[in-house]
Amino acid sequence: MSSGPRSNPRATVEHVDPVTQLPAPPGPESEPSGRYVSRVRGRTVQVWPEELVPEDVAVRIDPERVPEVRARAEQRPRAKIGRVAATFRSAADGARIFIGNNEDFFARAVESDPIDHVRDWMDGIEVGRGRRSRKLARTRRGRELLDLFRGARRGSGSAEAVIAWILGQSRSRRWDRVDWGLVRSFCESLAQTLEAGPLGPTWYPPASGQAPLDLLREEAPSLAAAQETEQAGESLRSAVEAYATSYARARSRMTEQGQRDARRRLRQLRSLVRAPSRIAGTLLYRPGESDLYPTITRETERLEALARPRSEEDLDLPWENPGRHLRRAPIGSLGDEQLAELGYLIEVEVAGRVLRWRPGACVLLWSPRYRALVAIQGCRPGPRRATPGTGRAAAARRRWTGRDPDRERTIRVPGIRGVWSSLGRCVRTDYQSAKWGRSVPYTHDHGPGVRVYRYGGARPPWIWVIRGGQLRITADGIEG
Repeated sequence: MSSGPRSNPRATVEHVDPVTQLPAPPGPESEPSGRYVSRVRGRTVQVWPEELVPEDVAVRIDPERVPEVRARAEQRPRAKIGRVAATFRSAADGARIFIGNNEDFFARAVESDPIDHVRDWMDGIEVGRGRRSRKLARTRRGRELLDLFRGARRGSGSAEAVIAWILGQSRSRRWDRVDWGLVRSFCESLAQTLEAGPLGPTWYPPASGQAPLDLLREEAPSLAAAQETEQAGESLRSAVEAYATSYARARSRMTEQGQRDARRRLRQLRSLVRAPSRIAGTLLYRPGESDLYPTITRETERLEALARPRSEEDLDLPWENPGRHLRRAPIGSLGDEQLAELGYLIEVEVAGRVLRWRPGACVLLWSPRYRALVAIQGCRPGPRRATPGTGRAAAARRRWTGRDPDRERTIRVPGIRGVWSSLGRCVRTDYQSAKWGRSVPYTHDHGPGVRVYRYGGARPPWIWVIRGGQLRITADGIEG
């Protein structure tokens, strides 16, 4: 409610979305944040508890504190963080700064006679281009640098000369354009002779982008704030991508209202990713904690649990969309037809959802007559018995394993009643087979025209049929 110049503004309890922690209208889909806010001069301003009239049912703001609240509403947003000088006067001067702030490490490393390690490091660096490209250790400058590490000449100036050479390769004498990977590899070669103490540089120039935040807060607070904002934005980007992936996997199992809420949250979070300077002013961001965005993490885990059944029993629940019922069955009665045993079905991706079974719970067969994969859940294979390998199923088994089949067994299927349903296009099939002697999992991505059908009711047992397109079996596995 807007307040006029003579009326005292009222405060209300702020409500936020439980995932994004951004302001939301009061309702069953939001939760109170514990903060009081007021609409003053067209802006929403936070009101502190001491500014409220105690024990007032209307939650009015103390008239004596109203000017302070209005002053906060009239404050302009903070100016952007200013730039910090990010250059060094010369390569030698930059090397002196870097060596001087890491004097303990370089003094100990150089005194330990690391010339062999430095030579190996130089042998791994190419200078020049094309036919003129040579190892650094074989150039005139490289030999001069190695001479500084020999005998009586050895001292802190030797490492300083190498750092100066690396800084001299950067353009515009900017700290953020220095090849810090080359600096680290050089320091690692020096540290190979050390056993204790600092085993590398502990200080980096603030404007290099390599300095730890603790050092930046002391030497360059504005740059530290900018780096924290950048890190918060990158962490939020990763969290939002994981959330979007989980939503895509769980979407088919969500209600329409849940899908709308997830899409709205993704829009809000992506707007923060595009403007990371706004992150610090939200309840979503938890600096100093191991997880900067715990509410997003919890929601992502919930969606993952919804998308991925923990066990086969999760498939017992009726589907929200069981599929389109068919007037004509995709295959006829199997009856006494011979089928080729391929292995066990593990996972099928179909129409944006993933179906999973425990290994060994769903036997996978091939029907030569219908050129289809048939998976039967809850069947009981009988004992094997010797038999001559004849018939189309035996030929398919021979093509699958490369060996003549000499045994067969009867599969007893429990009584199944229901209808045939088309579940959609089959994208991927994961199965387990012992065709080469040892049971190994395989994955096959299907081409166009392959669809998944299911026979049964709302609960198992079910019969699954994968058929269509150029589906076939060969010695290389499932194709088509």
